[in-house]
Amino acid sequence: MTNISFKHLEIAGRQISLRAEYEHNFDLHFKFDRSVAVTSTQVALAMATLAGKKFRSIEFDFEVDENVKNVIESATDAHVTAVSSEQRPPITSDAGNVLSFSGGFDSLSALRLMPRDTQMVSLDFGGWFAREAEFFKKFEPLTITTNARSEPTQGTSLARNHWTFMAIGAILSAGYFNAKYHSFGQILGESLSRVPSRVSTPVVLSSLGYEDAGYARGLTEVGTAAVILQSDPSIVNDSLKSLSGATDRKLFRKTEIVKILSDRLNIRSGTGSPDYSRSPRIRFGEDYASTLAGIYCLSRDIQNPISRLFDDVPKSAYKLAESCSMDFMEKVNWDAYISFPDALREGLWANLFKFGFEPYSEKDWEEVEEVRTFLASAHELALEMH
Repeated sequence: MTNISFKHLEIAGRQISLRAEYEHNFDLHFKFDRSVAVTSTQVALAMATLAGKKFRSIEFDFEVDENVKNVIESATDAHVTAVSSEQRPPITSDAGNVLSFSGGFDSLSALRLMPRDTQMVSLDFGGWFAREAEFFKKFEPLTITTNARSEPTQGTSLARNHWTFMAIGAILSAGYFNAKYHSFGQILGESLSRVPSRVSTPVVLSSLGYEDAGYARGLTEVGTAAVILQSDPSIVNDSLKSLSGATDRKLFRKTEIVKILSDRLNIRSGTGSPDYSRSPRIRFGEDYASTLAGIYCLSRDIQNPISRLFDDVPKSAYKLAESCSMDFMEKVNWDAYISFPDALREGLWANLFKFGFEPYSEKDWEEVEEVRTFLASAHELALEMH
């Protein structure tokens, strides 16, 4: 793909519509559940997340702030043409929080670690994602319904070009909320494989006035489950079902984690045993999150059925699970907050303490390094077997 054009922009009432033209031509729409003022420059930034770095040139046949046009060029590595204008950044506040909210464990845990007056914005993609929207709407976020993940097809949508498409809601609602800090439900996850470093705010957000605040960034998948079990035990199952199909391995590993933590925390979640006959098996090491969860679950019970997610669990994995406590999975990595805004730290620390999180000990760091090395080797072996 070389060139893409975004044309015929209409911002009217509670709806934005425009046309995307490249090797496919189709109309995009964004429908708000309330009245929200949006500028054409914000729309251009939203489209930049869809273009990603897949095109050599991007054309907007509508007005885009000249400074933001340069930001889009930097973000997409593309030559950008637009009708030049000057539009003020929509965020003027030096306080306030906005969460891009999906309703899954990660964004739910971020919400419970954030200030009580946090605002939420969610994207309703329809179709396969309908169950996700059905759940998150219970929290009454500002909801934007869009076809951005289904056009021209779900498998070829522009949303596949770059992960920042998840920020479209925050981009389009920037002026409405006028909040300084933005959060995704990002957790340690695969970043556990790397030494924590400073995280910069994506330019599509910083150009509007946002500053990144990753509240859940120091928690693992186990940590986020612990937050939800303590804060919202009655909706654990609904959250699980909202983001995971019946055959999705995410459902299986999160269910096993919840069952382990329910016993440890003495909290009833009503989570049953998953039907592993419905789960397609994967190579051990192929998926980082599933493999890490597998080692954790086996460390708590060497007979844990999570082993059935994999074609085969090597003896070395069982040995690691028996020799490592894996306690770091239930703790918080303070180093992951190296870029966290100073003005928000006190509130974050207080909430982490409320949910019982302790920092890594020296032994935990030793185990983190041992697990990192093991997972890197397992992933390399899985690739060789592919």
